[in-house]
Amino acid sequence: NIVAPAYTSADLKTALESGKKIIITTIQKFPFIIDGIADLSDKRFAVIIDEAHSSQSGIAAGRMNEAMGGNGNDDDDDDDGDPQDKILAAMRARKMRGNASYLAFTATPKPATLEKFGIKQPDGKFKPFHLYSMKQAIEGGFILDVLANYTTYRSYYEIEKSIQENPLFDTVKAQKKLRAFVERDSQTIATKAEIMLDHFITHVVNTKKLKGKAKAMIATQSIESAIQYYFAVKEHLAKKGNPFRIAIAFSGTKKIKGIEYTEESINDFPAKLDTAIPSDPGYISDKIARYFNMDEYRILVVANKYLTGFDQPKLTAMYVDKKLQGVMAAQALSRLNRSADSLSKKTEDIFELDIYNSTDDIKKSFDPFY
Repeated sequence: NIVAPAYTSADLKTALESGKKIIITTIQKFPFIIDGIADLSDKRFAVIIDEAHSSQSGIAAGRMNEAMGGNGNDDDDDDDGDPQDKILAAMRARKMRGNASYLAFTATPKPATLEKFGIKQPDGKFKPFHLYSMKQAIEGGFILDVLANYTTYRSYYEIEKSIQENPLFDTVKAQKKLRAFVERDSQTIATKAEIMLDHFITHVVNTKKLKGKAKAMIATQSIESAIQYYFAVKEHLAKKGNPFRIAIAFSGTKKIKGIEYTEESINDFPAKLDTAIPSDPGYISDKIARYFNMDEYRILVVANKYLTGFDQPKLTAMYVDKKLQGVMAAQALSRLNRSADSLSKKTEDIFELDIYNSTDDIKKSFDPFY
């Protein structure tokens, strides 16, 4: 009679009104939590938000977005869907009563999150109420150091030389347009996909890292790029006799050259593990994660989905062809930091090959959290 799980907003309302001491619910119902507390101003509450940085994917994300005032769409090309932003927006949109205290746990707080939940310092900056840093967690053996083997890959083309002598070009705009064209060109993606796959097979698969269960993630610039990478890797795998399967994760529908693609239409999942529980939408929406956990699946291609909040200890390699900075950089590369003692996972097993970013940029992104 002390703890009450709230699976629906109706459950949440009942639990609040009946005076349950501890109510467990999900981030999608956050606006209802605020409203419920405002209606019960004669009582005192503490709202504890765990994993405030985590990305909600699939059906769950759409419902959270809708509950927070959005349209329910979760386009991975849109970087404005961060749960921290949504939590803060919901809090600002509703008048906070003095009867509630808010606490949030996150490994990568944004400045706005620190300002809302942290403590103001004499210099005007805000610091966390309490900090258990990445450095402490690494030294304690709870996570692994993902920057130990971070490596950049210099692209083979040079844009600036081709345009700097032409006065008719706006150098900055031309660089962006040409870079975007070259990065998205199918032949270029095919070349980069081959480099990534060759590294993964040679240094991860053939060396039997994590007792032969090690997996990799390819982080791409957009859903369109992710789809191109997926087909490019599949083509290279076919030439090698399909030694393992790959998967792709993105939300909604993407039309490319007149063809509509979805996760379901692209992924060739076998039926043997299709055991989703119909009454649990969150379980259904995590179908990609369940299949990717199977031993035969070794590479997952993504745009934004699963770059944050995705917990897969078997991930040891990441191939980055995407701009990463600030909180997103720390969150994305930290997909590899999960320890896996049963698989003898060590720091030296982790490897990132970054085609897009510089070492200095990534270090700068990690410094505030390390």
